[in-house]
Amino acid sequence: MLWWDTPTGMNPQRAEMLLPLLKLQPGIIHNNRLGGGYKGDTETPEQYIPALGFPGRDWETCMTMNGTWGFKSYDDKWKSTETLIRNLVDIASKGGNYLLNVGPTSEGLIPEPSIERLKQVGQWMKKAVCTRS
Repeated sequence: MLWWDTPTGMNPQRAEMLLPLLKLQPGIIHNNRLGGGYKGDTETPEQYIPALGFPGRDWETCMTMNGTWGFKSYDDKWKSTETLIRNLVDIASKGGNYLLNVGPTSEGLIPEPSIERLKQVGQWMKKAVCTRS
């Protein structure tokens, strides 16, 4: 998969210059973030869950665990574990994927609030899988 992440103002002329890259890997799947009006193979809403998902298309919701994509020492608006699990269930129930950003520090460390929540989500998932077996 090729994950485009180009500026929102990408115009068709600039996007067309990048399209030949797709021919380097026949059959490659690419997202809708090239810009310039190119839809790609997948939808990637950011920081929200579409009410109906995207019937007939692959998609993933991209979200942060707090309010920022990169690490910010002052961003302490962490989503609760309950919210993260509810988001996961909502997205999965609509056929989507949950791309959850953790925003490591400049030293590559995952902030403790992220680790705590990820462990709790993992414990919930383990229980959910065990009860289905």
